[in-house]
Amino acid sequence: MLSLISALVAPAELPGPRSAAQVPIETGTQLPVARLSARADDGFSLAVGTKAAADVGALTGAGRNAEEGASLLLAAAIGLDEIADVLVRMK
Repeated sequence: MLSLISALVAPAELPGPRSAAQVPIETGTQLPVARLSARADDGFSLAVGTKAAADVGALTGAGRNAEEGASLLLAAAIGLDEIADVLVRMK
C-alpha cells in the first residue's frame, strides 16, 4: 500500500518547468568543446609571443629606415642648394 501511495504522490513532486528566475545563469566557464591541453596553450602562447617579437623588430627596423630616409632627403636638399648657388655664380 505504501508503494501505491508513493506512486501517486511522486508525479506531484516532480519539478515542472522553471521560470527564468529559477534557471541558473551560465558563467561561460564550461565550454561545449574539449579544453585544449596545457601544452597546446603554451605552444599557442609561444607562437603569439614570437610573432609579437618579430613585429616589434620589424617596426624598429622600419623606424630606423625612416630616419635614414629623412637624413638622405636632407643631404639631397643641401646638395641641390649648393648646385643652385654654383649655377647662380656661373650666370
